[in-house]
Amino acid sequence: MPITIYWDNPQKTIIRLDFQGSYNWNDFVEATKAATRLMLEVAHPVSILANMRPGNMPKNGNAIAIGRSAIQRMPANFDLLILVTNPLVEVLGNAFRHLDREFREKMILVKSVEEAYEVLAQSPANSG
Repeated sequence: MPITIYWDNPQKTIIRLDFQGSYNWNDFVEATKAATRLMLEVAHPVSILANMRPGNMPKNGNAIAIGRSAIQRMPANFDLLILVTNPLVEVLGNAFRHLDREFREKMILVKSVEEAYEVLAQSPANSG
C-alpha cells in the first residue's frame, strides 16, 4: 500500500500518514477516510502528520480540490495538519493555504519529520 496510516503515539493525539512511491487519488481519498475513522475513535483533538516527502503525487486531477474535499470531511476533533513536503507538495500546500483562509492556521508545511515533531510538541493538544 503506497500510504500507511497509523496512530503515532499511545495517547492517540497524532495520526501518521506515510506516503511511499507512486499513489493515485483513490489511494489518497481512502487514506484520508481511514484517518477520519481513527479520529472518530477518540473525543480529544487529533493532529495529522503526513510525510509526503517520499511519495510521488499523481500528475492528473485537481490536487487542490481533492485536498479541500478531504479537509472538509475531517471531524470536529481535527486539530492540525503537518505536511512534510517535497517541492511539488510545498507549492501546492502554499497555494492551498493562500486560497483557503479558514484552513490556513491548521496546515503547517515543514521539510522534515523531525521538524514536524518539533511543531507538534509545541501544540497544546499534544503537549500533555
